[in-house]
Amino acid sequence: MLLTIDVGNTNTVLGVFNKDKLEQSWRVKTDPRDTADELWLQYSALVDGFDITGVAICSTVPAYLERLENYLMSITAR
Repeated sequence: MLLTIDVGNTNTVLGVFNKDKLEQSWRVKTDPRDTADELWLQYSALVDGFDITGVAICSTVPAYLERLENYLMSITAR
């Protein structure tokens, strides 16, 4: 399944796709002060139970990207 993440200045929208079908989506706050650990706790709880095999990211918040990349490395390494 593909995890998509669209990071905006106010909200981040996550979606899980199975081929071309959106299985689930969530809208959460965007806070560039969040640590990679905080992202891991929040996002992992949301995607638990989905077999994530790929990730696509779009971001307008450069400060958020490094922490987001750290989180993604942890879920794709499992």
